[in-house]
Amino acid sequence: MQNVENSLESDLTSLRSLAEAGMSQPLQIGPYLVAGGAWFGSASFLLALAQLGSFSIPEAFLGWVFLIASAGFAATIFLLIHRDRQSTERGKNRFINATWSGAGLGIFAFWISSSVMADRLASPEILSTMSLSVLAIYGLVWWITGVLSEQGWMKLITAISFCSMILVAWFAPTPYGWLSYTTALVACALLPGIHITRTAKQTH
Repeated sequence: MQNVENSLESDLTSLRSLAEAGMSQPLQIGPYLVAGGAWFGSASFLLALAQLGSFSIPEAFLGWVFLIASAGFAATIFLLIHRDRQSTERGKNRFINATWSGAGLGIFAFWISSSVMADRLASPEILSTMSLSVLAIYGLVWWITGVLSEQGWMKLITAISFCSMILVAWFAPTPYGWLSYTTALVACALLPGIHITRTAKQTH
């Protein structure tokens, strides 16, 4: 009986050690956020410059801007996954990575379905809600990430994401529509991603 109790205690100690080790692992999502913020932020900024009159873009090319950004983002993600294929997802990283992956798939599905709806209804304005859906999903996932990682500053990013939705909606009919969305992507993806990436490097 004593041996069984010792064995159970040993097993519990081992499981606790594994859990604590997983919780202490640096977050792995940084480079992926940087990739999304950089590619789509750049595409949005390009459209912002065109909208502000810095230069002109043929109307036929406007739809290709985000298609090119999406292709570049997909290629970057492929390279990052290939680089990180040997990395072990432990503890919080397993759940956080899965949450962000699900968010990415949700954004992609919304983009495809809203494009189909815009075409079927001959109403391209439907695609203008894409920016709001991205920021809404970002806010939700940042909240989950903040809770799982116990990092309070991420809840601030949640608030920024949700407040940015109002600003983007407000400025949508103005020459600052795309610029407001660019700012939101930088604040909610690029800068937090850079911070997480730097923190992870300092931890190793």
